[in-house]
Amino acid sequence: MSLIVKPCLSFGRAARSLLSLYQVCNAAVVAEETADVTSPSKAPYWWGQLIRKGRARGLSSIFALTQRPAESDKTAIGNATLFRTGRLKRADDRKMVAKELDVHVSEVTGLKPLDFVERDDVTGKVRKGNLCK
Repeated sequence: MSLIVKPCLSFGRAARSLLSLYQVCNAAVVAEETADVTSPSKAPYWWGQLIRKGRARGLSSIFALTQRPAESDKTAIGNATLFRTGRLKRADDRKMVAKELDVHVSEVTGLKPLDFVERDDVTGKVRKGNLCK
């Protein structure tokens, strides 16, 4: 099953639609460019509801993607089971991500294209890799 959220659909209406999916199926949610629809201080109401309660209500996975993590809300990061970053251009983004991953900023600064650093919140393990290897 696919749900396509049209650009003209407000973020709140889209999130309400996604929350109702748990009644129908075991759906996954992919939210791209969260910095465009959230802020660093607080998740908008429906986005917060989705990422705090969606898994408990039957959504299989929630993927929150952004190229600007320092400009996105921290609720998604705080509730993430797996937090992964690739190469980031801005120093503010690298510092913020390094802090969230609990690694030295040099580990994030030194990433090359397709390299990543990730932290598994269940095990606490930090892993580095490359998407092509």
